[in-house]
Amino acid sequence: MAIHLPYGGSSIHRTIGCNGWVKKSQGIPPRPAGSAAIDGSMYHEVMERCQRDGVTPEQCLGLVYSEDGATRVFAEDDLDLAEIAYNATNKLLDDLDIDVMMVEPFVQLIIGKAGGSIDVLGLSADGKTLLVLDYKFGSVRVSATNNAQLSFYALAAQQDRKTRDLFKLVESVECVIVQPQAKGVVSRWAFSAGFLEGFHKEVLSAMDGTAIPPGSHCKYCPAEPYCPEKRAAVMGANLLGTQEREEVQAGADMIVEVETWLKSMKAEVYLQLVRGVPIKGWKVV
Repeated sequence: MAIHLPYGGSSIHRTIGCNGWVKKSQGIPPRPAGSAAIDGSMYHEVMERCQRDGVTPEQCLGLVYSEDGATRVFAEDDLDLAEIAYNATNKLLDDLDIDVMMVEPFVQLIIGKAGGSIDVLGLSADGKTLLVLDYKFGSVRVSATNNAQLSFYALAAQQDRKTRDLFKLVESVECVIVQPQAKGVVSRWAFSAGFLEGFHKEVLSAMDGTAIPPGSHCKYCPAEPYCPEKRAAVMGANLLGTQEREEVQAGADMIVEVETWLKSMKAEVYLQLVRGVPIKGWKVV
């Protein structure tokens, strides 16, 4: 069973952008996982078994993944994506001469508060290169470059007593995203071990801060439908004029955020209606 701490890899970008999201989200029930999320989790389970048990994706056919009452069976139609990820991973392990490998290690930056599970953590034979690998199975490309999630995982591994010894000789941290549906499949970004010192300070400062500026980091935040700061930003964009070039640009810059907020708001309204909460002017059809 996955362990979820208040601050994790998938939310660290949001934490840096909005210090107060965790406090705002307290008491808000998590939404059930959607079909895309369940598909991704199933593929992660297959990849974990392949690397942990030394099997191939084909040998995982029939695997049953369950989450939030939903069941997903790994079938023939799923093999293509899994094999692309599997082959890309093995090639990368060879290219970096990975000698020590940990599959799904749970590492903590701050015990009980900040940390998460790394899909693959590896160390080269000479001890100088550390690999932090994350799988993405969606179609929207995610870049490893300047990726806060991967940086956070590397930092947590550096600080966790179970994995800190891996860093004794490390000179370079290789952050990798393996994404079968993205062009090129593999996205890589390397930084020197010294980078983590400054990033550590940035993360600690963000977790201790109270600022709540709305922005693109609001996406997937549990509190987004209830956040007055986000709502004010959306309403402010609605009131922008159309005459001045600066106002048009400001409105254009907000389009994606407004659309994301509307999608989140609709999902929350639907969820509450299904739960029996009356919302004036709305009903489940």
